[in-house]
Amino acid sequence: MVSAVTRGQAFSRASTKFSTSALSEVSMKLVRSAREYNASGMTWAVKAKGERRKAKERRKKKEERGKIREGVCVFMGSGNIIRTNIRVYYRDSDVIKQITIFTGIKQNPITNMSHKYAVGTDIGGSHISCALIDLEHQMILPESRVTLPVDNKASADEIIGVWAEAIGEAILGIEIGEMAGIGFAMPGPFDYMKGIALFERVEKYLGLYGVNVTEGIRKMLKLSPKLSFRYMNDATAFAVGEAWLGSAEGTRKSVAITLGTGFGSAFIDGGLPVVEREDTPQMGCVWHLPFKEGIADDYFSTRWFVKNYAALTGETLPGVREIADIARKDPKVAALFVEYGTNAGAFLGEWLNRFEAEVLVIGGNMAGAADLFMPAFQRSLDSMDCKTRIAWSELKEDAAIIGSARLLDPAYWTKIYSLVEKMN
Repeated sequence: MVSAVTRGQAFSRASTKFSTSALSEVSMKLVRSAREYNASGMTWAVKAKGERRKAKERRKKKEERGKIREGVCVFMGSGNIIRTNIRVYYRDSDVIKQITIFTGIKQNPITNMSHKYAVGTDIGGSHISCALIDLEHQMILPESRVTLPVDNKASADEIIGVWAEAIGEAILGIEIGEMAGIGFAMPGPFDYMKGIALFERVEKYLGLYGVNVTEGIRKMLKLSPKLSFRYMNDATAFAVGEAWLGSAEGTRKSVAITLGTGFGSAFIDGGLPVVEREDTPQMGCVWHLPFKEGIADDYFSTRWFVKNYAALTGETLPGVREIADIARKDPKVAALFVEYGTNAGAFLGEWLNRFEAEVLVIGGNMAGAADLFMPAFQRSLDSMDCKTRIAWSELKEDAAIIGSARLLDPAYWTKIYSLVEKMN
C-alpha cells in the first residue's frame, strides 16, 4: 500500500498520469466497478468499549493482506457524502500502480447513509449465521461473520438468546447509530411482516410458536425501538442475494433453488421476487406443487435419498454425502442419482420455460453430489428444449445473508414491501 497523501498532492500526482478528461473517464469507469474491491482492503473501525485494541490489530492485518485488483477504486467516505479521495489501482504494462484522485464530492446513491451497515442473518435449522453488510459499497465485511449452533428444540428464551448473541457479536465493529437495521432470512411458517414465529407441525423451533422475534431480540440487545427489523423467506433471500451480487447478477429473470433438507426455490424478475403471476407457481415457489405420488419437496430433498437408499439396501444413512460416496463405487446406488436428476429436470423444466428464466442458480448441501445427478438433470432439460443457463451459487452461505440485508436498503424496501406481505 502507498502511504496516504494530502488532497493537493493526490491531485498533482494524478495529473502527471492523466489529462483532466482522461482522469474523469478513468474515474467513472473505476467507480462503477468499486464493489469488486476485495473487502479485506476496506477499513472499518471498531468503536465498542473494550474492542479498540482488537480493531487496531484487525486493521493492521487487513492492510498487510490487502489484495490489489486491476481497475478498482476504494471509496473513502461515510455519512451521506462520498469524500473526495478515491484510491485507484491501475495496470501499467505488468506493474500495478496506485494513485489517489481528487474527484470532488458526490451524494451517496443510498439515502440516509449515516446508517450504512445492515446485519444480514440466515436462520438455519441448527445454526445461525450473520454478518455486517456495507450497503454503500455492496459488500460483506468478512471479519464480522458469526456462526453459532442452535438447539432447535430448546425453549424460546434459549433460542432467542443464541440469536441475539450472534447478532450482538456481529455488530461489535460499529456504532449502533451506523446501523440501518437487521434483516432475517427466515424459514417458514412465519409472519414476515410482524416478525412472529408460526412454527408448528414441523420438527424445528416449535418452542417459538407465537413469539415476537423482533421484540425478543430488541429486548436482549437493548436496541432502539426505531431500529428496523425485516424478514424474508430464507429461500427467497438466497435468490435475492444471488441476483444482487452473485451468480445471477446482471440478469433480469432468474430462478434459484436450494437442495438440502428441504427444496427451496424463488423466482426473481428485475431483482424482486415474483410471488403471484401467471408465469410462476402460487406463492412464487415450487416445493408444495404436486409431483407423482406426493409433492415436489418429497422428491427433491434429502429425505428422498435416505428413504430410497434404505429401500434399496436395507441400511439407513444420515444424508446425501454418505450415499454419494457409496454411489461412486456402486452402480445400483448411482442409479438413484440419475433418477433424481431426471425427475428434477422434468419437474423444473416446465417452470423455467414458462418463466423464460435466463439462469437457474443452484445452492445447498447437495452440491457435493453434482457429478452424480447433474448430467441426467441437464439431459432432462435438453429434452424439453430448455435454454436456461445453469450456474452454481457463487455466494453459497453468504447469499441469504446478503439477500436479507438488502431489505434495509430504503429504495429496495420500497419496492419489495408489498411482496413481503404475501410471503408464507
